[in-house]
Amino acid sequence: MRLRELVRDRAVWLYAAITAVFFYQPLTTKTFFFRDLYLFFYPKKVLLAAALREGTFPLWDPFTNGGQPYLAMPQCAALHPSNVLYAILPTIVAFNLIPVLHVFFCAVAAYWLGRVVGLSQPAAFTAGIAFAFAGVTLSGANLAAWLLVLPWFPMTLGLLHRRSFVAASFAAAMPLFAGMAELTGFLFVLVLVWNGRRAGATALVLAGAIGLSLVVTLPATSVLAQSSRAKVQRTYESFSSWSVHPRRLPELVIPQYFGPTNTLDDRDYRGRRWETNGFPYVLSIYFGLPVLLLAAFGALGRLEHVEVPRRALAAVAAIALLLSLGRYLPGFRLIFDYVPFVSLFRFPVKAIVLALLPIALLAGCGVERAGGRRALLAAVVTVDLLAAGWPVNAYAPRSLFDEPPIAAAVRAVIGPLRLYSAPHPLVVDAPTNEIRWLAQRQLATLSDYTGTTFGIPVVYHTDYDQLAPYGIAQLSRAVRRMPLSQAKPLLDAAGVRAIVTLENGAPRLYVNRDAYAARFEGACGRAPVRLLRRELNAARYELDAPCGGRVVFAENHYDGWRATVDGRETPHARAGIAFTSVAVPRGRHTIERRYFPPRFLAGAAGSLLTALALLLFHSCHSEPRRRSRNPLPTHDTRSPAGDSSPSSRLGMTRV
Repeated sequence: MRLRELVRDRAVWLYAAITAVFFYQPLTTKTFFFRDLYLFFYPKKVLLAAALREGTFPLWDPFTNGGQPYLAMPQCAALHPSNVLYAILPTIVAFNLIPVLHVFFCAVAAYWLGRVVGLSQPAAFTAGIAFAFAGVTLSGANLAAWLLVLPWFPMTLGLLHRRSFVAASFAAAMPLFAGMAELTGFLFVLVLVWNGRRAGATALVLAGAIGLSLVVTLPATSVLAQSSRAKVQRTYESFSSWSVHPRRLPELVIPQYFGPTNTLDDRDYRGRRWETNGFPYVLSIYFGLPVLLLAAFGALGRLEHVEVPRRALAAVAAIALLLSLGRYLPGFRLIFDYVPFVSLFRFPVKAIVLALLPIALLAGCGVERAGGRRALLAAVVTVDLLAAGWPVNAYAPRSLFDEPPIAAAVRAVIGPLRLYSAPHPLVVDAPTNEIRWLAQRQLATLSDYTGTTFGIPVVYHTDYDQLAPYGIAQLSRAVRRMPLSQAKPLLDAAGVRAIVTLENGAPRLYVNRDAYAARFEGACGRAPVRLLRRELNAARYELDAPCGGRVVFAENHYDGWRATVDGRETPHARAGIAFTSVAVPRGRHTIERRYFPPRFLAGAAGSLLTALALLLFHSCHSEPRRRSRNPLPTHDTRSPAGDSSPSSRLGMTRV
């Protein structure tokens, strides 16, 4: 089945109708918001959309951690193709449309793979529904980047099966453009299992995917090298956090076995004692009894016309489910101790993603083996997964992201400087038990780094993903343990003009008059520095230096920044633990600072060369198709006796 034939396929239109009905709330008046979405991903997309509307692109993110890379930050997925929607649609519309579209793409891609390998329409339809609406996939809606990755799993395998190796390389590179290294590793495992006998083709696809993604991965290595994740030794406890406790395994067939995850009262979720931080990382691991029984049935017996390595996929699914147990699996510590580079990854529950496509395909094979009951089984699976998946994601009115009054007050105070939101216990007085009130409260009080949603630069907040610059992460931990009076020198150095605290349940704003964006320091004392222009990726300053000294900027000392003093390039030097400075002589000077991601040009060149090499390979190995509108009839010119002599091959008969 060719990709262009999907447009006319009734199954695809049925997927579209099911997806639209299932997600009618975020497609109309409500929004995805849960956990990482309102805390991290939505603010990043607000920044991207604003930059695109202004005709530029965010190389640097001035709002988070006192400033950090944007393009090179893996979690931002800055070069993912879906970001095009932020240039043409309102931000909130694109933000909600993208995950819904990717659930639909999951269904279509898995269906197409099923048809390519020989499954009937009901069987392939079952595989698509199982892949797109299993609990693991739906849980990816609040992790954002997961859904950007998953459709490329069946797409890559389908292209491999059709021996479209160049196209498969492009498909396999897309997970890296979404910044998901672990899920990319899972895809590579499936490629090896699916295409392991063709070692050359497998090597071509994997090498092509890695080469195409160099424009993303090379700049990301610079971010990782300067992050707290690289500087702090990862412990086994951190590596194995969010493992699937064996008590949770009934959730594979019983939806919400431990209770709901979308309520405000923590006591509603009974599994909190076995979860890291009291809450599941993957909200649902539900596959359903019909899917699992069909998958077991599909792994057995004969299906001669279906070209699926069923037993190998069953083994992969079983191993993935075992690995998801993490610290509860005997001998799991050996993986941490002896597998190279494994400490760069975390959360064993992610391994369940590796089981997702194998189980969906095997369920399709089970329906195929069922014969005349295929349509009924497809309907049972569809109803079961849609009913179980309905409560997985929580939604909030789109007014959740309306700017609170405190945000306007802060922005009026800080100018080009920053906000520090002091840590405080969060007490939520909510009219209902909906989890959205927690997000509403944090946004209303600008807690942690939620101020970035409203274009407010923040610093000294929680480093959830451990990708903050190492120096600023150290200072953040120190500042959050200090009284504000002791932390004041660090607040000044980071350019903190506004401080928000929570007093008697209400936010209170304090102004720090001593904060600075840049300051001259020399043997003759200190002098002010004037900020002439601040852009997203650049800034311009002016000063009158009373003597030779240095200008200290309230910016992270980070590779990629370049400075010129009166047009002459001048190197940066570290100032203190986290900040940066430039030496200047006595007199009046103009300082220009610009950021460009390190290794980006090398990565772009590598991706371009890889693309050209793949296209050259395709042109050299593709067979020319010669078609004639009036083909001449062909005749069998062999002699009746089957003579293969030269005269016989030329159409002559021996006399």
